[in-house]
Amino acid sequence: ISRSQGIQGEIRVVLDYPELLSFGKGKTVYLEKEGTRFSYDLIGIRWITPSEASLKFKQIKDRDQADSLIGSTLLFPLTLIPNPPKGEWYPFELPGMAVLDERLGDLGLVEEVYRMPAQDLLALKYQGQEVLVPITPEFVKQLDREKSILTTCLPEGLLEVYFRFQKYL
Repeated sequence: ISRSQGIQGEIRVVLDYPELLSFGKGKTVYLEKEGTRFSYDLIGIRWITPSEASLKFKQIKDRDQADSLIGSTLLFPLTLIPNPPKGEWYPFELPGMAVLDERLGDLGLVEEVYRMPAQDLLALKYQGQEVLVPITPEFVKQLDREKSILTTCLPEGLLEVYFRFQKYL
């Protein structure tokens, strides 16, 4: 939650995954601040930019209440989020998954997903070095949710680029 919006208790949010917001209207979502989580009924969404929206919650009636939520994190229950189409996934599913390359074998765990304008990137630690892998159909082949494994097919030389210049640092 970045700030309050107006005097009617609306709040402005910057969204890492704006596509998820459409699943929450008319539903109960959660706001978490300093380790405490509260449920709120989302009754209104007004888009400001593609990744920023003004939200109205049933329980928030005025600006003072909205101001008290600044710095909170908006959370969606997974039960609200439909399964993505076959062969696709949500970026928030990937951290913690094992990465298994078809040619190189075990590459470690996904540590983070960086949302970038051109394409998203997987961040993983490989031999103690952060490695970024573009999330494209050419590189990321399959996701096994049950086994928590992401299968890749990295081009020859991609990992070596990260280590070739390490000796100059």
